[in-house]
Amino acid sequence: ALDFTVGVDYFTDQNRGNLDGGTLASYPDGEGSFTGLYAQAEFRLFDRVSIIPGIRWDSFEMTSDDPGNERRSGEEWSPKLAVSADVTDFLTLWGSYAEGFNAPRHQYLYMSGLHFPGFGLQPCPPPMFFQGLCMNNNRFVANPDLQPERSTTWEVGARLALDDLVVRGDRLTAEVTYFDTRATDFINVTVDVINGITYYDNLDRVRLRGIEAGVRYDHPRWFAGLSYGQVRARQDNGGW
Repeated sequence: ALDFTVGVDYFTDQNRGNLDGGTLASYPDGEGSFTGLYAQAEFRLFDRVSIIPGIRWDSFEMTSDDPGNERRSGEEWSPKLAVSADVTDFLTLWGSYAEGFNAPRHQYLYMSGLHFPGFGLQPCPPPMFFQGLCMNNNRFVANPDLQPERSTTWEVGARLALDDLVVRGDRLTAEVTYFDTRATDFINVTVDVINGITYYDNLDRVRLRGIEAGVRYDHPRWFAGLSYGQVRARQDNGGW
């Protein structure tokens, strides 16, 4: 058997900065447009094995009404491949590989100005002596050179489904997934309270590994579920 899926998604991100009826220079007007095209095929073999290749194309364009901000654009192809197997009537195993593309948003690139006001003693004395008495005004720092984030992700998992376990018509399902994501130019936000700045920047290499697990019981009259998730992230500028 063969199932084939194609699709398109598109959205715009419009920004308008206004304050007391006037323009807000720190939040320049502008617009971003994001387009995605994707295709996926699912091959079903022996009624138990599914092979699912796919590919996606993403593009973005970002403009700002501030003449000092340059237009930004980019595009990327992202393939994926997944395989699942029904080992028994109640147990399914799967694995997948996918590449990802995350374009920066308008506010990540161009926003500047006040983020949140400080408090206490102003101007703030040296923080090493008076950290508890004041906090400087925190301001956004624009980064028009912010790059898109690219990633690769491996996943493996298992799903268990049992019917008529306690009473007729009930169902118990359990699922666990392990994933390993490696990203380059990872988009990161830093809020530096001491120096009074907030900015978006790229981290060269970031690795995220984690596990997601859940169990659910459906009774003809009620249901209950429990889930758990854990993610560990590490910056690896020297390599993976």
